[in-house]
Parts: sequence; C-alpha cells; structure tokens
Amino acid sequence: MVKKRSVMIIVSAVLIAAAVMPVSAQLKIGYVDTQLIMSQYKPALDAQKKLETAQKSAADESQRMQEDIISKQKRLEQQSLLLSDEKKREQSQELQVLYQQWQEFGMRKEQELSDLQNELMKPIIESINEAIQAVGKEEGCDYVLEAVNLLYANEKHELTKQVQTKLGQTVKE
Repeated sequence: MVKKRSVMIIVSAVLIAAAVMPVSAQLKIGYVDTQLIMSQYKPALDAQKKLETAQKSAADESQRMQEDIISKQKRLEQQSLLLSDEKKREQSQELQVLYQQWQEFGMRKEQELSDLQNELMKPIIESINEAIQAVGKEEGCDYVLEAVNLLYANEKHELTKQVQTKLGQTVKE
C-alpha cells in the first residue's frame, strides 16, 4: 500500500512537472534580419538600381512636361493683351489638356513603377524566403521570426548569416 502510494506520488509529480514545463523549452525559435540580407544581396541591389533608373527617367519626363506647361502658361500671360478672346480660350484649353496629360502621365508612371518593383522583387523575396525555410529546417527551428519586430533576442538564435550563406552572399561581420 505504501509502495503504491509512493509510485502514485512520483507519477503525479512527473506529470505535474511536465505540464508546468514552459512551452518555449519545447520549441526552437530562430530569427533573421531580412533588411540586412536585402541590403547586401546582389540581386536585390541590382533590382533597386533598375527601379531607381526607371524612377529617374519618369521624374525627368514629368519635369520636362511640367516645364513645357509653365513655359506655355507664361507665354499666354505675356501675350494676353495681344490675343483675341478666342485665341486666349484656345490656348487656355490647350494648357488644360497638357496639364491633364501631365497628371495622367504621373499616375500611369506611378502604377508602372509599382508593377516594376513587384516584378523585380517577387523572385528575390521568394528566394530569400526559401533560404530562410531551408535554414530553419536545417537548424531544427519550429519558428523563424523577423528581427525587426523583436525587442530582445539571444544572439545564439540568429540565423541571418546562415541564410546569407545559403543565398551565396559573402557574409559581412
């Protein structure tokens, strides 16, 4: 009877200890700094250069259109006293059309640049995510978190360098 009671107490104690054991002790969580990875990943840097070139080209064209509108507006103001009412109306309408075309150009280019960014970045993000998943599996992680959202993390759980290596990046210290 005493032996049975002792065995029951021991079994109960083990079960209680297992139930109270923190969940984090059972999970392995790693983290990566994707901003650091992106800032050093050659395909991401190349994509950024292409996007910046396209943005500059659009900005230059928009600037040229705006200067044209301003120039025509000044010319209309200077010639205002010499022009008939009909000619003023024609030139004002022409300016309105140019202004509307300039606005439409800006909206169209904004959408094109957004589409280009998505097109360029999608395969890069996919390859980074694949590398993160592969490293997470290799390291036996249950979860891999983004470093930006962490308030504190022990550096031994950081997987950024392993992900960079998996991507073929030269790891910078």
